[in-house]
Amino acid sequence: MIFATVAKTIFLALLAATVTTHQTTLENDTTRLSDLSHAKMANFKQEHASQETRYVADWVVNSGDNNSMPFVIVDKKNAKVFVFYADGQLRGATPALLGLAKGDDPPPASAVERYR
Repeated sequence: MIFATVAKTIFLALLAATVTTHQTTLENDTTRLSDLSHAKMANFKQEHASQETRYVADWVVNSGDNNSMPFVIVDKKNAKVFVFYADGQLRGATPALLGLAKGDDPPPASAVERYR
């Protein structure tokens, strides 16, 4: 049960993080979102995150799409993973190793064996 919930959360976070938005639209939406007096914002504390990642985190918090569950967002621009409590407060962040493109190939087995 917990594994399924975590897997679903990670899947949704990865899906949200890979959505690309045109820069102008993103800036307009972010301005509109920040203009709302009742808008909730995700708290990244002192962590650096791309504008797109901040937008997605704010959207999750405002929409309630996380169903009151903790959520994860992968910032592909900064190669970083952010984990949030259900209310949008940052629980932790860590660097991530990401591939260059969709469908990156893993190293050959012989290369992996050298490091075991």
